[in-house]
Formats: sequence, C-alpha cells, structure tokens
Amino acid sequence: MVAGAAMAAVAIGAGVAAYQLASMTLGIAAQVEEQTRLAERTGINVRTQQQWSVVMREIGVNAGSLTTAMRTLSKHIVDSKDAGSASAAMFKSLGITGTDTEQVLREMADAFAAMPDGAEKSRKAIELLGRSGLELLPILNKGAQAFDDSAKRHRPMDWCWTNGRSRS
Repeated sequence: MVAGAAMAAVAIGAGVAAYQLASMTLGIAAQVEEQTRLAERTGINVRTQQQWSVVMREIGVNAGSLTTAMRTLSKHIVDSKDAGSASAAMFKSLGITGTDTEQVLREMADAFAAMPDGAEKSRKAIELLGRSGLELLPILNKGAQAFDDSAKRHRPMDWCWTNGRSRS
C-alpha cells in the first residue's frame, strides 16, 4: 500500500515536472518566434537585436519602441540614397555613412554619444527615429560600444540565437 502511494507520488511529480518543462520550452519557442518577427520588422538580425534588447531592458525601453523607431529610420535610410534629400543631409551632419540598419544605428549611437545633451540632440533623435527617438536617447547616448559590451556580458545567451531558424 505504501509502495503504491509512493509510486503514485513519483508519477504525479514526474507529470508536474514534464508539464513545467513543456511550458518552459513553449515559452522559449514563443520568445524566439517574437525575436524573429521583430528582426524582420526592424532589419536587425536576431542575434544583434537580442543583444541590443538587453541594453534596452537595462534602461527600461521596450522592444515596441525599437520597432517604431526602425520604421522611421528605414525611411531615412532609403531616402538618404538621394544625395539631395534631407535624410542624406542629416546623415552627413552626423557622420553616418552606413547603408544597412545595423551599421546606421551603430554610427548614429556614436554620433549621439559625442553630441552635447540638449534640444538639438532631442530634435535629431525625433527626426531620425520618430516619437520613439526620445525613449531611445539613453541607448544612443551610450554609443555603439554599449551594444558590444552588452554582447560580451551576455555571451552565455548566445547559444539560443545560433541554433535553429533564429540564426538570422
């Protein structure tokens, strides 16, 4: 009788553990899927976007702000190909020469990090990144090195983004 109760308890425990493991696996899969969708919307590969999202969380900025900002920035990147455009002039004034989203963001972060705080900096952030520009200023103020430092600090997470389809 006692052995049967013990077996039942072990079976229930194993069932609970299996359920929790399945729930955790589904949760991780959902996070990977969301990171993949966000990468598609922003033009930033999943690995880089994940590393940058750590910096964003550290200062309280959500991923939705990055998505909104990338929409506006993408328009500027495309427009900047016309040398006579306002976007090309803004990029030139900031020393931005990159043509892909990630490189433009890195160069923009370095430019903002070197710029004095004030109304002009805020205006440029809003112009280049839309209404999310002000939210992203704390990240931009850290420069591109902050993203590299975050990547180094969070290298243990790297396995998650180098396996499967999240390898974008």
